[in-house]
Amino acid sequence: MAETDSVASFRETLPPRPGVYRYFDAQGQLLYVGKARNLKRRVNSYFQRESENPRIRLLVSLIADIQVTLTVSETEALLLESNLIKTHQPRFNILFRDDKSYPYLQITAHDSPRLAYYRGKLSPPHAYFGPYPNAWAAREALQHLQKLFLLRTCEDSVFRHRTRACLLYQVKRCSGPCVDHITPDEYGKAVELAKDFLAGRESQVLTELRETMNQAAEAMEYERAARLRDRLALIQQVLAQQTVTTGTARDVDILALIQRDGEAILNLTMIRQGRHIGDRNVFPEHAQAFSLNDIRDAFLSHHYEDHPPPRLLVSNLDAPPP
Repeated sequence: MAETDSVASFRETLPPRPGVYRYFDAQGQLLYVGKARNLKRRVNSYFQRESENPRIRLLVSLIADIQVTLTVSETEALLLESNLIKTHQPRFNILFRDDKSYPYLQITAHDSPRLAYYRGKLSPPHAYFGPYPNAWAAREALQHLQKLFLLRTCEDSVFRHRTRACLLYQVKRCSGPCVDHITPDEYGKAVELAKDFLAGRESQVLTELRETMNQAAEAMEYERAARLRDRLALIQQVLAQQTVTTGTARDVDILALIQRDGEAILNLTMIRQGRHIGDRNVFPEHAQAFSLNDIRDAFLSHHYEDHPPPRLLVSNLDAPPP
């Protein structure tokens, strides 16, 4: 279908301002949602020359109406575009079916704080660490922390009614604060060490544990010193398995994309506080007509809508536009 007079006339009225544009067919069905720093330039680019991409040619041939929403900034346009795509799922937009509810580790604001696996809205005053790329990575980190710092993982309702230590205490995965097998001060110190470890202050944690171990040995508390020695060795073992060299940036996302036979796959590797915390594979839908750079840009706007980006993003493609 050739461009209608109404569409051509409307394009002439578009301002060179940031905003969101929406393409509709003759039946009023939403075909595509896009954002632009300059609406006039971006929308006109679809009609100024015929695209080599058959899917784009099909999209343009179906456009019977255009609607735009002006925004104060490109960032506001990005958020509006993402919400519209998520709500309406237009047939010509790239869709990502990955679950954006990324898991975190939570340390609760309790007199005897609980270490927990958590999904959902982050709500203070609890402390959160992450996000992790998948449930497996978060649960593995939780298991490491149980071994290293012996924090409780039981629900508060269970904690309040314990009269004897549970199995986790017997297998040395908890220090038993529910039945006073550890003093509140000692448990509080273990919580602070766990927070320091999760925040990437590993050297501080190791130094403090060494000093405590030496003090225990000097006081002839040899069993306690031996437990601290074993904990130091375990922390060093965990760090050796997870630590990667990233230069000065300790928070890095590594994005790799390939496209074959019209299908695309994206792999996201997440490094937080200098530690490799896991990978995530994403399979975008409706991506056959888009370049790898287009898929990359769509993923970035989708993925970082709810999570702040790290200081460094590495990709096998050219740098994204500013």
